[in-house]
Amino acid sequence: MAFFGSAEHWSVVDGLRLTLADGSSHDAAHLEFTLENGCRLSFGQIVALAGDFYALPHKPISDQPDKPAAFRETFAELDKADPQEVKKILGIMEEEFQAIANAIAKGEDPHEAYARNSDHWDLQYNIATGGADKKVYPYDTSLWGRYMWIASFNWDHFGAHAQDVCRAGLQVAMETAASASAQQGMHRSNGLLKAYAYLAFASHYLTDGFASGHLRTPRRHLHDFKSSQTHSIDFAPDACAKAMHDEDGFNGLWVSNAAGDHWITYGDGRYFDTVNAANRNVMRAALRAAIADVYRAFTDGKAVAAPTYLRLLPKLPLDPQATDNFSPLFVAKPGEALARVRVPTANPNSRMWMRAGILGVAPWWVLAAELNGALRPPKIGVPPGKGQATGPNTGSGSATNWIVQARLLERLGKPLTTQSSPAIAEFKGERWVCVKQGNQFLIGRHRTQWTDFQLLKVSGDPVQTSTPATLVVHGDVLHCFYADFEGCLQWLQWNGDRWMKHGTVQVNGSAAKTDRAPCAVSLPNARHLVLFFKGYQSSDLYYAWRFEKETKWLGNTPVQTGQGYAAMTDEQPCAACTREGAFVYFRAHGGRSVYSIWVSDNDPARNFYFYGNEPIRLIDKSVAWSSAAIAAAAHPTDSQVLLVVPHDDNALRSITQQTLGDTTQRQYLPGDVDAADGEQLLSNITPALALIDGRYWMLSVEPEGHQVMLSFGQP
Repeated sequence: MAFFGSAEHWSVVDGLRLTLADGSSHDAAHLEFTLENGCRLSFGQIVALAGDFYALPHKPISDQPDKPAAFRETFAELDKADPQEVKKILGIMEEEFQAIANAIAKGEDPHEAYARNSDHWDLQYNIATGGADKKVYPYDTSLWGRYMWIASFNWDHFGAHAQDVCRAGLQVAMETAASASAQQGMHRSNGLLKAYAYLAFASHYLTDGFASGHLRTPRRHLHDFKSSQTHSIDFAPDACAKAMHDEDGFNGLWVSNAAGDHWITYGDGRYFDTVNAANRNVMRAALRAAIADVYRAFTDGKAVAAPTYLRLLPKLPLDPQATDNFSPLFVAKPGEALARVRVPTANPNSRMWMRAGILGVAPWWVLAAELNGALRPPKIGVPPGKGQATGPNTGSGSATNWIVQARLLERLGKPLTTQSSPAIAEFKGERWVCVKQGNQFLIGRHRTQWTDFQLLKVSGDPVQTSTPATLVVHGDVLHCFYADFEGCLQWLQWNGDRWMKHGTVQVNGSAAKTDRAPCAVSLPNARHLVLFFKGYQSSDLYYAWRFEKETKWLGNTPVQTGQGYAAMTDEQPCAACTREGAFVYFRAHGGRSVYSIWVSDNDPARNFYFYGNEPIRLIDKSVAWSSAAIAAAAHPTDSQVLLVVPHDDNALRSITQQTLGDTTQRQYLPGDVDAADGEQLLSNITPALALIDGRYWMLSVEPEGHQVMLSFGQP
């Protein structure tokens, strides 16, 4: 049987926007659609459920003479589905997301997580759709659930069939949108939502059209229509389709489209892999175009005659003789019911194909066992054609390559939310995340997987706070700082199994006070732990510090430099430590300019000095600005700092600080914080940023729903 990924389909719409009937714009990942069965599903969830879990197994859409009508009938399978079954399936998809997160966190390509877990997930999906809880289910059709039966008749997801289904679905979506435009009130707005729900369902087939394992596999010719199909051996050609799907999906295929793009597309399980970036970009461009086509049908009152998304689809069919791709494992010949197999199957460069069961070629049931067993086709990982992806839609234009990983979960099924800046730190191989909810903190950890987020407690009592927290590692200890309701800075330490309170940060009996979150930085040379914070009911930038493992704090005074004027801010500052010392960044008091201060910590007498207190000037001489506080991250042995700043449109911008050679001269390079497909990452709250194991971990807060989103950036 052919089994295909699910969580990837869910993720494809992250960052895409839907315009509603009132003109408002909403994140497609969070806008919910209420189905006839009462289920409230997001656009991405509908994409993931469509076709793979909800379809008519013995009635593929592409086989029907009236494809739009068949599409509506297939959509109804989800629209009227058992809500409890839908919930079970989505829960299994959450497991897929968790495995992807773990793989990326360990520096693996996400396809490795799929390779380890795909059989387990397929079994769970089979059980969720009415199948038996037995590992032998692929070999006995009596144990099959609907998931298995759909997979056995799923040529709607392949090649020209997928494009036909996509066209039918988009036609239904556009006609529904056009009809809604003539309505009034709720009928008008609900009609457009229904059109977008149809679009989401059709988008499953659109995205399948960008998976290399789906492009040239002759899926309908790898299905024996003559057999009774009451035993698994009857589905041997279908199992062979899985082998070709997996080979092409892993090795990739060079493709092109009518828009002028030329790129390598990879398959299921490799969507999040770095090598698939250009393919993600073009596919997401096609999704954006399809969304625009549906909304245009709504505004024009008629379906778009020449939908723009079509120009972005890969051109089909692919030439089996083209040498920039490996030879296809199977090809369909005109007039023959079943496909021919490559001979020998282990040679991806062979251009000879023969019928199964004759002239020494194994019969179908033997081929199925061999190709999915010990004689699997070779997985090389890249097609033979050389070169770079080209075209207007293949690049993201971002200096740092970002991949939106997933929304963090407070616990299974419940997204982690906050309306304040999160905090993140790496400590002894674990990633710690702390978010403020109300007047309390939730804290969670990640090593190989995320723990549930729990209330941060000291001596059994939840910590009460007026500000977000900052996390910092100093002296091989994890520290947490925040302000209480009187503005006094409080100090916690993790002792290995619980949080311990060290009380208020005081200097000579006077409490350090702030009404914003502090920032903390560990200076490795002088072994100082330094806090920077906005003064309580003041705009002065203060600092306090302590040496190594001492508990005595010093300072609690405004930052002074040689510029002759005080460092002042109305927001929380941030800091990053480099081999040159630390840099403190803040938004200027009464304005929006981004300022920086350099902190030198090379004095063995435990002294350190402040330099700068000047606005950051970008390479074009303009002054960097921010609409809120700033995030920054660096490696202590490097000289480069990445800053992320929010702007008024909720989009995040980046500033890369680079030191020129061995000088103290620095240049600042601006950029957008783009996901791999070119979509800007959005956050109306300052994100958390850390450089961990050579990649950036960023926690942003989505403007709608306030869910905490984890993204990875590769410098």
